[in-house]
Amino acid sequence: GINAEYGKHNQPNTPMNEFLALASKSSGAALASVLGQVLAHNEIFTFGEFLELPSVRELADSQHAQHLRLLELFAYDTYRDYVANRDSLPTLAPAQERKLRQLTVVSMAGQQQVIAYADLLEALALTEVRELEDLVISCVYAGVVEGKLDQTANVFAVRSCQSRDLRASELPRLLAFVRGWREQADKVLGALEEQSKEVSSVVAGRRNADAQHQSAVADKKQALRAVVAAEAREGPSVGTARAAPTSGHHDDRGSRRRR
Repeated sequence: GINAEYGKHNQPNTPMNEFLALASKSSGAALASVLGQVLAHNEIFTFGEFLELPSVRELADSQHAQHLRLLELFAYDTYRDYVANRDSLPTLAPAQERKLRQLTVVSMAGQQQVIAYADLLEALALTEVRELEDLVISCVYAGVVEGKLDQTANVFAVRSCQSRDLRASELPRLLAFVRGWREQADKVLGALEEQSKEVSSVVAGRRNADAQHQSAVADKKQALRAVVAAEAREGPSVGTARAAPTSGHHDDRGSRRRR
């Protein structure tokens, strides 16, 4: 519901909330004027909440239906789509034209990690590289894309970008993608859990082997201490050699002189 959408913006005085409140109470030409201001505002880059307002949906059956179609184009499409349908849409003010080009950069950043200058120039209907770089820099300052301009390679390297509004018809495809991603993530998590169990088993086995080794070493040390203690209690060995006693008689025959 609308209240739930309002709840996305916790600060009541944001430009988004102010325009939502104003648009919900407007109709006809006044509402068309409000929507024109929304499309030109430099802080508003999503429009799904406006498209859900009953007052805005009622424009479809009025003389201001082209303003509703323009709002839808800003929500879902690109500058090239505007050029192709320019004759049936309101003329863009300079600020609106700049905004639609910024939104086009966001769309391209969501599809490619590296965007060639030549592709950007064509998609944005620009001819000057400096003008292109200024536009991309404005997107970075607005917080709708993050990346780096490589002036040597003439490319814009994308790090991240803001999501754009989705048509209701695109939701099934998005849900299918999310489900596929979740299934793949579950498989990866399952494989990681199995690997974790295997690692835990190996670690437990090594710990058990270490414990057995330490126990064996401790037993050997204990046995060695017992042997040393037993030898210390028994004293010197019984088989120790003793000196032979003397006879007390001196054989002096060898000392007698020959006569």
